[in-house]
Amino acid sequence: MDNVPDDIPQDYFTGTSAAAPVVTGLVALLLGEDTSIKAFEIEKKLTENAIFDSNVDLVKPELLQKYGHGMINPIKTLAEYDSSLVNLDTDLDGLLDYEELYLSHTYIDDVDYDDDDLLDKWEFDYGTNPLVYDRNDDPDIDGLTNYYEQVEGTDPFDDDTDNDWLTDGDEVNTHLTDPIDGDSDDDTLPDGWEVASGYSPNDPDNINNDNDGDGLTAITELSYGTLDNTNDTDGDLINDFDEIHFTMTDPLEEDTDHNGVSDAEEDPDNDGLTNLLECQANTNPYLQDTDGDGLSDGWEIDNNLNPLVYDSANDPDNDGSTNLEECSHGTDPHDSDTD
Repeated sequence: MDNVPDDIPQDYFTGTSAAAPVVTGLVALLLGEDTSIKAFEIEKKLTENAIFDSNVDLVKPELLQKYGHGMINPIKTLAEYDSSLVNLDTDLDGLLDYEELYLSHTYIDDVDYDDDDLLDKWEFDYGTNPLVYDRNDDPDIDGLTNYYEQVEGTDPFDDDTDNDWLTDGDEVNTHLTDPIDGDSDDDTLPDGWEVASGYSPNDPDNINNDNDGDGLTAITELSYGTLDNTNDTDGDLINDFDEIHFTMTDPLEEDTDHNGVSDAEEDPDNDGLTNLLECQANTNPYLQDTDGDGLSDGWEIDNNLNPLVYDSANDPDNDGSTNLEECSHGTDPHDSDTD
């Protein structure tokens, strides 16, 4: 097959020739169940159940001699002779005998063909090589060798079997959490999220805590995808609580609408106050006049008035002009002689 390009998958299949190992194994199984079975009966069953290769010209005698009558089909052959043979598992390792003979190529009476302390069944199921000593390999580079992946029940080709944001190795070696349970302490908070938020993943009492003091409990932070070890997950200067409850912006995005202006600098109500200033003043970022006194929040803040108190009729400088009149005239409500 030297002329086949390297990027084309190749494999070898066993024909029905008596010289093929799988055929020999099948013959042994059949004779083990019925010593009276004749050679021609075995040959008949093998050839009848074979999977023929459409690329092989079966009229050529030299090909018949070399390849037999197609690719062996042990499952169908055994089932037609005696259905109970299909379910045989001599070594009780979870791999049926026909699977060991034909698929994994391991011994039917040895649970660990390559003596690497990895059960043939485990290697077969997870895709490691049951014919090669690979106990100490770490194919997913998560800090657990194949042997310890088997012990812990984790996937040797997935560095985070339970998808909790912690690698299997970190769970076993560092945090002492369960690598096949995403929430080891059953508090509804994933182990990895708890670690990232500064909590112990083995403490079930974290759910209502507020580690970062932003007014959001741990379970609430999780629901929004924020962390509980910083009150401003996206770093836009507006804390997570205010983004969720006041500015209605995404606490995970510095610029929620992707218009080139950060959430903190936006002014959706055009009152002259940015979202950040509205949050600091406890005013409504979507309402120009939070207290409804006819004075915009921005004007009140700029002129040292309270945007949360109805004070349009007040006259702090006693010049005879109310705050509302001062606003309409563009004068200073705290200076009786603005000019």
